[in-house]
Amino acid sequence: MNDSVPMEHERRFVPDLAAVPMKFSKCPNSDIVQAYLRDGETRIRMETENGSRTYTKTVKRGEGISREEHEVSVTEAEFDLLWDDVEAQLSKRRYRIPWDGKTFELNIFDGPLTGYVQFEIEFPSEEEARSYKPPHWVGREVTDDKRHTNASLAKYGIPR
Repeated sequence: MNDSVPMEHERRFVPDLAAVPMKFSKCPNSDIVQAYLRDGETRIRMETENGSRTYTKTVKRGEGISREEHEVSVTEAEFDLLWDDVEAQLSKRRYRIPWDGKTFELNIFDGPLTGYVQFEIEFPSEEEARSYKPPHWVGREVTDDKRHTNASLAKYGIPR
């Protein structure tokens, strides 16, 4: 892979919340509204944390553990303009849980996805992502199941 291409290395899991051994509600969290544009690659996001909002536009390419990811900050006005081209959207609360030297992002979805939860764990390299042995409580791995990507969840709902 070309080292100049920004990459995201991430694994995703579907947990049983009752098995999570900590009070995640005490961890830092944010509310996220995320939408997917008709081009099939672009995502826009509004994230609210401690009363402050940030807006981003991200283009992701690829699938599985490592994907190309280009992310830029946008203004609220730019976000609103992009919203006119939205095909699908979702909302979730994200808890950032420190564990074993990593940050486990617990996403609890709402709206049409109420009842669905997912852990995401990002890594600095594909090698580290592949070799990491997660604790049992993170649940079933869904990294390679396209139905569990946020874009698919927004467009098609919770996988059956």
